[in-house]
Amino acid sequence: MGSLYSQDVHFTQYDASPLNLNPANTGNYDGFWRFSGNFRTQWRVLGEPFQTSSIGFDKSGKRNGGNLSYGLYILGDASGETNLTTSRYYGNIAVHLGDERNKWHFGLQPGFVQKGINVSSLTFPEQFDNTSGVFNPDIDNGEGNFLSSLSYFDVNAGIMYSTIRDLKTWNYGLAVHHLVQPNESFKRNDFNLPMRYILSVKHSRPINDKWSAIGKLMYMRQKKASETLVQAVASKTLARNEFGIQAFYTGISSRLGIGRNTDALSYIFGLQFPRTDVGISYDLNVSSLAAQTNLRGAFELSVVFWSGKFDYSPKTIMCERL
Repeated sequence: MGSLYSQDVHFTQYDASPLNLNPANTGNYDGFWRFSGNFRTQWRVLGEPFQTSSIGFDKSGKRNGGNLSYGLYILGDASGETNLTTSRYYGNIAVHLGDERNKWHFGLQPGFVQKGINVSSLTFPEQFDNTSGVFNPDIDNGEGNFLSSLSYFDVNAGIMYSTIRDLKTWNYGLAVHHLVQPNESFKRNDFNLPMRYILSVKHSRPINDKWSAIGKLMYMRQKKASETLVQAVASKTLARNEFGIQAFYTGISSRLGIGRNTDALSYIFGLQFPRTDVGISYDLNVSSLAAQTNLRGAFELSVVFWSGKFDYSPKTIMCERL
């Protein structure tokens, strides 16, 4: 018998799904409210694709002079021909302390998770028909104790630190998912979901009055499964145009997977509009599975839009004396 490793869903454009990356991201932006949407489809070339969709909404407390933010996050995932489905529903709350140059963010994300699987689409050793030499789905699979669905309570937490110096920004984050390690067994026995740790670092700096450079690092570990994502992105501010595009960004990403083997190389491209970012990415599969995938991996789309930025600059209102 061989060994298999797996881990939770992931996004190449992970920072475009801020509430999935770290609960401390709740309300961590310049604006009143924010909406994020993500869609990822993977392994279509191998048959039924793996698809992940998510939406998030969070509201900052700055508008009312407070440091408390809250939000909602929903994620749905369907894994291949087995129709293993996962639905996650989370509530978010975060506290922000400090000033604009140095700020700490603390977030908590309790939620409810539902999972299901279509056992009839699977074949088991007990269903091998020795007379015909093929698997027969009409033969009892011997898995009578198998659940088709389950649900459990889940909790994630995170902390972030951000600093700005001379237009150079640094962001550091640490999140821990599945703090209560819920039982996730379809076999009615005990299998506690291991905690997942996410370390993220992001640094941006201007190159000149048009170009900026952004470096990103994300390391994720869940028991024996790990993932390291390194990204280099360049952003250019555009002159006023009829399409309303303020800037575009482009970059590359490398994902290291199990055993420190390079799993994928990704290309990222995006457009920035007033209060809206749209990004696309494509993963080229370069692991040992490339012989079957012909390098084709995953396509991803992200959309983030938010309300206007805060403006704390003093204003003088002229009025006539009566």
